This record gives sequence, C-alpha cells and structure tokens, in this order.
Amino acid sequence: MVLGEAGAHYLSTLKPAARAALPCALKKKGLAALIVPRGIRADAAWSKAGVATWRTRKPAHEAVHALRGLLAGINAGSTTVHGVLMAVHGVGVLIAGAAGAGKSALALDLVSRGHVLIADDAVDVQRRAAGVLVGHCPPLLRGYLETRGLGLLNVKALHGARATRAAQRIELVVNLVPGRASRASERLSGRRGRRRILGESLPAISLPAISLPAGLGHNLPALVEAACLDQRLRDEGEDAAAAFEQRQARALKRTS
Repeated sequence: MVLGEAGAHYLSTLKPAARAALPCALKKKGLAALIVPRGIRADAAWSKAGVATWRTRKPAHEAVHALRGLLAGINAGSTTVHGVLMAVHGVGVLIAGAAGAGKSALALDLVSRGHVLIADDAVDVQRRAAGVLVGHCPPLLRGYLETRGLGLLNVKALHGARATRAAQRIELVVNLVPGRASRASERLSGRRGRRRILGESLPAISLPAISLPAGLGHNLPALVEAACLDQRLRDEGEDAAAAFEQRQARALKRTS
C-alpha cells in the first residue's frame, strides 16, 4: 500500500486506539508493505504489526506510477503474435489472417485515413494486468510496413510522426477470412467470436479478406473503422443487435 495524502489525512481523523489497531487488521488481510512517500509520516504501529515500511523520496503519485511499471514488468506474461496492430479511432485492433489476406495493405489504407500503426507482421504482446494486453513493435521493425508490390515503407517518413506509436492496448481482433454467404444468425450480430491471448479473452470479428475478387461490394477500411467504433459502444453497454431485437419484439407485441 502507498500511503498518500488522503490516506494520511484519514489516519489523522481516527481515535488513537483505532489508529493503533488498523495496521494489525490490515496485516491479517494480507498487507505486506507500506510505502511512505515524500512529505508523509507513518507512526511505529505499522512496523510493530509486522508490516514492512519503506520510504521513498518520490511524491505519492510518482511512486504509484513507478510501482505499476515495475510490477507490470515482473508479473507480465509475454508472447509474439502474427498480425498488424493499429489504433483506429483510439481502439487498439489486432488485424489477423493468413499470409496474403491483405493485412498490411489494409493497414496502409487505414494509415492514409489518419489512423495509427503500432506494429506490422510481428506484435510483441504483454499481459500488464487482468484483462489488459498491450502490444508493442519489435525495435527492428518499428515504424516500417511491408506491402506486396511496394516492399518496405517508412510510415513515419511518409505520413509523419503521428502515424506511428510505440505501444497500444489490444481491445479487438479483426480476422480477415475467405468470404462466404452469411448465415441467418449473422445478419444481425455479424461473425463474432473470441480469441485468447496469454489467457485473456478478446472480442473478435471476422471480415472478408481484402484479397477476394473484385465486385463483392465491401469497403474493408470502412468496415474496420465501424467495427472499432461499435466495440467502443459495446464496452459502454450498447449492443446494436440486442437493441434492434428488443425494438422488433415490442413492434410484434403491439401488432399482436
């Protein structure tokens, strides 16, 4: 526990007996150490209760930030996945698919529409906390994008510094798959599923690959943009398909 100003103020409002008993109560609940930032005082009751007391010259907010980074590095699992990681409308989207599906060409199209490239081809993924996966680009590949026909492109030089980023939280997986006729159940909800990375389950949606023959009538970059915006709404509790089904049920009830 980091003892910040709010915590120190709370302790000062307690009666002496309650303040003396609190360290023992927290020790029983599993508290191992108390970090005391600059400008904060902690009495001897913590040490007497068996709670290690460490002092730092950092203010409380800097101590918390430093600890988060340290613990993330110690506890994080890591892996490398094949795909392209983008930030589209602020949503971290991992574009996956077989070789030749058009992942890099799609990424180039999205960059030209103002979105951000994090990693092409190989994405280093860390599990920072429960439910939090962060993708990075290997240093050797940072800022570069390989496309069929054009070869290696320097995205930062082509589109400016804002077109690339070092890291991004992964919130959605878009799978580029061979096209097929939609099932009836997919007309409202789409081809949705889940993908597990480092034990975490991520929402996934399958879209027709960009390499399919012309004339199939889809604008893949626009679909990815819409998928990312829709995911943001879903995270806020808004499900378009569920809302439409409820509207339809109400209409049928009124008709009957």
